[in-house]
Amino acid sequence: MATGADGGAVQFPLALVRQHASTVERVSDEVQTARAAVREVTMDIGAYGQRQGRRAAPRA
Repeated sequence: MATGADGGAVQFPLALVRQHASTVERVSDEVQTARAAVREVTMDIGAYGQRQGRRAAPRA
């Protein structure tokens, strides 16, 4: 239980506590999904006009 500045108990409306917990859980899930996606991302060097194993010719 949380205590206020005067040492008394602080009470929170149950609906707001549940809403906050739900929001925290949703954000946590989204962060976990984003982190998993980052691990799956690979850079395709072909996207930059280069073929794998070859360097692009310098531009004049």
